[in-house]
Amino acid sequence: MENIDLTQTVPTQTITYLGAVGMLIISTIIILIFIFFKRYKARVMPLLLGILSYFLFGFIGYNFIIALMIRLPGFEVAYTNNKAVFTVIFLVIFVSLFTLARVISMKIMYPKYDRPGDVLIFGLGIGMCDALLYVWSSITLTVWAGAINNSGLTELFKDFSQEDMISNYNSFALLFTAPSILWILLCISSIIDVLLNCILAILVFGVVSKKIPTWWYAASAAINFLVILPFQLYEGSSSMGVIIPFVIKIVVFIVAVVVIYRVDTNDIGGIIRFTGKKEIKRSSGMPKFGKLSNK
Repeated sequence: MENIDLTQTVPTQTITYLGAVGMLIISTIIILIFIFFKRYKARVMPLLLGILSYFLFGFIGYNFIIALMIRLPGFEVAYTNNKAVFTVIFLVIFVSLFTLARVISMKIMYPKYDRPGDVLIFGLGIGMCDALLYVWSSITLTVWAGAINNSGLTELFKDFSQEDMISNYNSFALLFTAPSILWILLCISSIIDVLLNCILAILVFGVVSKKIPTWWYAASAAINFLVILPFQLYEGSSSMGVIIPFVIKIVVFIVAVVVIYRVDTNDIGGIIRFTGKKEIKRSSGMPKFGKLSNK
C-alpha cells in the first residue's frame, strides 16, 4: 500500500497515443485485406484458416505450455531473477508454434489455394489476431487512464482489498512509469509483426510447393525470432530504452524483407510483385475473319 502513489495521474500524451492505437492497427488490417483481395486475388478460406491457426497454436497452444511451465517448482523465483532469459524462452516457444501453424496450414491449403493472395491473406489471418489483442489491451488501458484522471486512484481503489489493489495497479503501472512514446511504438511494432507474418507465409509456401529447400522452414522461424526479439527486451523506464530496441527491430525487419523479396523473385515466383492481371496473348500477322458471303 505504501509503495503506491495514489496521487498519480496519466499524462495526456499517453492517452492520446493509446487512443490512436486501435485506429492505426484496424485501418492497416482493412487496407491489407482490400489489397490482397483486389490486387492479389485472395479468397476467404485462407484468411479463416489463418485465424483458426492462430487460436489453435498461437493462443491455446502457447498459453497451455506457459501454464504448464508456471506449475513447475521454483518457476516464480527463477522467472523473477531471470526475466530476460525467460522472455527469450517464451519467444522461442511462441515462434516454434507459429512456424508449426504455418507449415501445417499451408500443407492443408496447397495446391487448392495457391494464388499469391491466398498465401498473403493466410499470413494476415495468423498475424492480425495478435495485433487485435493489443488493440483490446489499449482500449482497456485507455478506460483505466480516463478513470484515473477523472476520479483519482484513491477513489478508484477505495473498495478494493490490498491484494486486489496491488494486482490491478500492476496491470496498468506502465501508464505512469513508461514514456508516452512507448504506446505508439508498440502499435507500429504490432503492424510490423502483421506484415512479417504475411511475408513469412511466402517462404513456407515456397517450401510446401517444392520451390525452395526445406531448411527455409528453420530460416523462417529464425527470421521471425530475430525481428520480434529486440522490442521484447525494451527498458520501459526511459525513452532511449524504448527507442533503441525499436530501431533495431526496424533494421532487422528491413533486412528480412529484402532477403524474402529476393528469394520470392528468384525462386518462388514473384508473389509480392504479382499484379493480378492476366497476360494478353498477341497474335502475329493480320487478324483472321470468317468467310464473307455475298448476297
